[in-house]
Formats: sequence, structure tokens, C-alpha cells
Amino acid sequence: MTESKNPAPTLETGPATSKWFRRLTIVLLVMAFWPVTFGAVTTTLGAGMAFLDWPSSDGQNMVKYPWLKDIGTDKFWEHGHRLGGMAIGILSIMLVGSSWFADRRRWIFAIAVAILLGVIFQGILGGVRVLRDNVNWAIVHGSFAPLVTSLILIIVHVTGKKYLVKAPEQAPSAHVGKNLLLAYLTAGCLYVQYVLGCFLRHKGTAVHEHLGFAAIATVLILITLVVGTRSNCRIIKGSGFHLFGMLLLQLLFGLGAWITRFGLPSVFDYVPRVESPEQNIMRTLHMVMGMLLFMSAVLHVVKVKRIAWLQKQTSPSQS
Repeated sequence: MTESKNPAPTLETGPATSKWFRRLTIVLLVMAFWPVTFGAVTTTLGAGMAFLDWPSSDGQNMVKYPWLKDIGTDKFWEHGHRLGGMAIGILSIMLVGSSWFADRRRWIFAIAVAILLGVIFQGILGGVRVLRDNVNWAIVHGSFAPLVTSLILIIVHVTGKKYLVKAPEQAPSAHVGKNLLLAYLTAGCLYVQYVLGCFLRHKGTAVHEHLGFAAIATVLILITLVVGTRSNCRIIKGSGFHLFGMLLLQLLFGLGAWITRFGLPSVFDYVPRVESPEQNIMRTLHMVMGMLLFMSAVLHVVKVKRIAWLQKQTSPSQS
């Protein structure tokens, strides 16, 4: 009889990252919603071409442009979106530079590089949209954003205690079953729905397709919740309930966006006003929440995949 080797280094249960690096990932995630929110408002207001040039703004250096003088105008939101993108770019460079030294897992460095490349590419897409004055590029620009923010959320998660400590504790007794397949299907469906939402916001098309995928996503999340509760794993269960909670909020904001766009039956005596404050707020919130819902679905994939991977590492019999 031989003793089994200590699996701790393989399963990454120890402190693999520094506290200051994790704090940097959290700051990056929070700051990512600066350009996201300003971009959402810019789209809602139709202010994507407030400036006809890029990377300059009205021929001026982006940093030196007197941004605050434009408060309340289209240029305020569009330039704020640009500045937010620049801030995320700087933070992403810091993330790459520090990841090599702050975390012993080399694949963390790879994620950091992917985030930086994604931020750069997203900025280029935004520039092409302006220079070509083509709404199709705005759709591509908007559709790529949740992929980058999801990568940022992933690096926040994998540097946290739940990934490094809690998952190895809960994996042995968990029943993954169909949870991983459902996680992939849900994330994929939500991304398609998000892209269709971009078509709806920019072109006013794909209304029925967007609603159809919303119905499919709702069913998938409900099934995910039910199957997750049977997993005997608090991480999977909690993630399922989180997804369900985000879904309820998204449906609520979606209903608000619909009502402020198309109104209510005359019995409620509400007639929508084009570009009213409540319409703009609801449309923007619906878009931002759609991104958050997709990000939550991607995170659910990572959580379930982590549990499945840990089980696979410990499954071979020891002699």
C-alpha cells in the first residue's frame, strides 16, 4: 500500500495570488462599467456620431478635450465613453504587467493578455464605427463588449477564495450531471439574445427574434436552477439562484423598456413619449442588465467547470 501524493498544488487550493493583485482585478471590473454605462446611454440617445473624428475629439487630444463643458449633451456621453475606454486600457496594461509576478498560475497571465487585447480591439471597433459612420460597426462594437467584461469577471473570480478554497471543499460530494451542459447552453443563448438586442437598439430590427430567445433563455435558466438545486453543491446552487435573480431583474427592466416604448392599454392611461427620461432610463438599464445577465451565465460556466475539473483530478483510484 502506498500513500497518495498531496493534491493541493495540483488543485490550486493554496493562496495562489496576492491580495493587491486581486484588488486590481476588482477595480478593473468596477471601472469597466464606466464605458459600458456611458456607451449604453450614447446608444439610447443616438449620440454615436457626436464626434466625426477618432481618436481625437473635434480635432483635439482626447485627454485635453474640455469634456465637462458638454454636460447634458450628446458629446458629454460619447466623450465620457471614450475616456472610460482609455481608463480601462491603462488598467489592463497594469493587469498584464503585474499578473506575471503577482500570481503563480501562468494561465492567469494569459487571461490578462486576452483582456488587454480585447480592450484594444474593442477600442479599434469603436473607432472604425466613427470613421466609417456605419451602424453595422456599432452593432459589432456593442456585441463584443460583453465578451471582454466577462473575461474581466472571470479573472476576478479565479483570484478569489470561492475558486481557490471553497470549490475544492465542495467538489467531492457534488453531482455535476447535466449542470455543465445547461451552463453552456444558457450562456450561448443569452449571448445570441444580447446580439439580437444590439440589432434592436441600433436598427429597430429582430424584435421577434429577441423576444423568442428571451423566452428560451428564461426556460433554460429555470431548468438550470432546478438541476442546480439537486447538485449537492452550494456553489452551483448559489450560482443558479443568482442567475434566476438576475433574470427577474432583466425581465422587469425589459417590461419597463417595452411599456415606455409602446405604452399600456388605455385603461392605465399611459401614453409613451419618444426619448422621455423614463424611456431612456429603462432602455439603458435593460441593456446594462442584459450584459450583467450574460456575464453571470459565463461565470456559472466557470464555477460548474471548476467543480467538474476538481472531481476529475481526484477520481482515479489510489493504490
